[in-house]
Amino acid sequence: MSGCLDWTVHPVMERRGLGIAVMCMILTAGVLAGLWTKGLFWGVFSVLVLFLSVESFYFPTRFHLEEGKLVVLRRFSRSEREWGIFRRCTLDPEGLSLSPYRKSTWIEAYRSIRLRFGRDNRDAVIAFVRGRLGTDVEWIERRPWKR
Repeated sequence: MSGCLDWTVHPVMERRGLGIAVMCMILTAGVLAGLWTKGLFWGVFSVLVLFLSVESFYFPTRFHLEEGKLVVLRRFSRSEREWGIFRRCTLDPEGLSLSPYRKSTWIEAYRSIRLRFGRDNRDAVIAFVRGRLGTDVEWIERRPWKR
């Protein structure tokens, strides 16, 4: 398999109600922080920190998968990894999580890469990633939660 795969996801456009609710909570937390500390700086600072922690929800994320590496481009960050570092892949209804660890660890959240599926590319992404990962990579499938 050759070539590359490119797509962009923008989660807030798919779940606008959740986006509004989260933004209201962030603003409320900022107002409360400002009132508690009696300072505008801490209120604005808390809003910025909370907003940046969910940047990938509010801003588009571009995924670029190549033969030798994958690149994830966000508004304020960029992640680039070679395929050979991954030891475990977790598949769920929203995307893939690629981890450099064989077993779950506390640091995994900071070292793993999340590939969120686009509208109609689930099968193509799974096939592309399977073709790049080695045979010793463990694949785990998580079932969707029942609501």
